[in-house]
Amino acid sequence: MESRMRVLIADGALVIRRLLSEVLAEEPGFEVIGAAGTGRQAIAKMISFDPDVVLLDVDLPDMDGLEALPEMLQVAHPPAVIMTCSRTSHGTATTLTALSLGAADFVTKPRGVGHISRAIDAVRGDIIPVVRESGLRRKRRRQLKPPGATSGPHPTAGHSVPSDNSIPIVPQQSTGAVSTRIVAIGPSTGGPNVLQTVIGSLPADLAASVVIVQHMPSGFTRTLAAQLDAASPLRVREASGRDELAVGSVWVAPGDAHVVVEVRDDVPALLTSDAPPENSCRPSVDVLFRSVARSFGPRAMGVLLTGTGSDGCAGSRQIREAGGSVIVQDEASSVVWDMPGCVAQEDLAHSVLPIERISSEITRFVQSSPEAWEAGATVPAPAIAAP
Repeated sequence: MESRMRVLIADGALVIRRLLSEVLAEEPGFEVIGAAGTGRQAIAKMISFDPDVVLLDVDLPDMDGLEALPEMLQVAHPPAVIMTCSRTSHGTATTLTALSLGAADFVTKPRGVGHISRAIDAVRGDIIPVVRESGLRRKRRRQLKPPGATSGPHPTAGHSVPSDNSIPIVPQQSTGAVSTRIVAIGPSTGGPNVLQTVIGSLPADLAASVVIVQHMPSGFTRTLAAQLDAASPLRVREASGRDELAVGSVWVAPGDAHVVVEVRDDVPALLTSDAPPENSCRPSVDVLFRSVARSFGPRAMGVLLTGTGSDGCAGSRQIREAGGSVIVQDEASSVVWDMPGCVAQEDLAHSVLPIERISSEITRFVQSSPEAWEAGATVPAPAIAAP
């Protein structure tokens, strides 16, 4: 019989601690081993009880989440630390910084705790799946890690990540040229960190537009776009509803909205949509990939990065059937290999690459003819049946 997932809850609000503790305690396979109201209490209980998962509030008194997180990750077998935050500009920016420092994932606190049934549903639907997945990853890592090995913060490709919204914007000179190539990127779990690596390493003269679908709730994606903008020579913005896809533009899909590419009067534009979720996601990678396959055909590249689930797999097939290119992140550098793994296992990827090689492969695609790029792909291109 598999052991239960041991969870420590650290939150400055008593009502949130009780809510999380009670709902998790009732869930099969979980054990709440303690609760803490301050950062120092959380560290002490983590050392004493060795939890699999810590739910860590970004705004703890005496030592906030950003201060407590590095200490939690310095122990021999660190827990999976999931940041909990409210949907404020401070909370979102701090959470994204925590991810760059090594937090496993993040969840938003349930709203309207005065409506108890609604709050319980939010914990069960939004928080428990993340706790389960992060705890299982931690258990697998612990089984594989040699004795005495330690973990620490994850690198962010040499870029510092701002901790608030006072992010410097580097002035950009747009060429205004309409993009004739497009790179559509889809990450989920672990995505903010790898996006720092990929987007931060693209050249300033990239002759294509880039569109990103990162699975995130509303309120987080604007901060993500600002942080990527600070780390990249390209201009990165959150999509607003109808944005022209010019050369060198990078767009992040807004939380809780799909983005699709359409060409009108020979001008490609990025549109937002409130259509129903696909693969339980909005924004969905499949929705974006379908549209770039239709609008750009062989001039489109799909990039699947670390993430849970299968979003992007069906869309990758459509990009391939339209003559486009697909690359995916390899398993060794992924936090979760579900999304890129699905594409690789379906034999749809031209290349399976470590994260540090993704940006150079994107650049090579943009600078090469489709035939020249495919001839140099790491994995032989599979035959794709006609639709």
